[in-house]
Amino acid sequence: MFCGYNAIRAVLMIALASASGGVLSSQAPTEKALVAVLEPVTKSVKDITNIEKSAVTSAIEMCVNKSLRYRVVDRFRIDQIFAEGKFQRSGLVDPKLVQEIGKLLGAQFVCVPELMKEDGHTLINITLIDVETGVHEGSDSVLISATDPMAIRRKTEELAGSIFHVTSNQVIKEQRDAQAANRRAERELAVQKREQANREKAEKKEQARLAALEKKADKSTQKKKVLGIINRRSNAA
Repeated sequence: MFCGYNAIRAVLMIALASASGGVLSSQAPTEKALVAVLEPVTKSVKDITNIEKSAVTSAIEMCVNKSLRYRVVDRFRIDQIFAEGKFQRSGLVDPKLVQEIGKLLGAQFVCVPELMKEDGHTLINITLIDVETGVHEGSDSVLISATDPMAIRRKTEELAGSIFHVTSNQVIKEQRDAQAANRRAERELAVQKREQANREKAEKKEQARLAALEKKADKSTQKKKVLGIINRRSNAA
């Protein structure tokens, strides 16, 4: 009787475990949406360098990767799409083309940056487009009185941070962590240089000590030889 009861109890336990497993699996965290970050559309090609374009692209990708909602499409896959020759990197302002690129990449969103420089000023614009609907999920722009890549990157990070819901505190923390890592690396390098200098100094000191001992030994040997000659001469006399 007890054996039958235990068997039934075991079956019920297995069933409950399976049911709870199903509930847990249904509560798994939602996967992050894929974002394809395209190369900036430029409206003043002569003045904009590849370094500045890269500064914009990398700043946006960094913010996307920090976001809790999105993740970046691999840059190699994007380059492959353009390498096939069907699309041109410049002039990607047609929403239908942007949607088509997004679908080919399997992305849910496409980020289209724009960059324009004029009279010592730089205009940065970022637009996030829903691949399925073509709707602009987010868009922001800023005009800065600077043209150097570092300034462009900093402002791009601020814009992208607001669009991809990355707080400024996160950006500041990342910057501080990077600065702290650089300081640690500099300290470690300084310690290594100091230790190397100490080793070289110790080696030179040891070489000087050995040279002094060798010189002293030579003098002692010479002295013994002289004394031997004197003694032999004395005995001969």
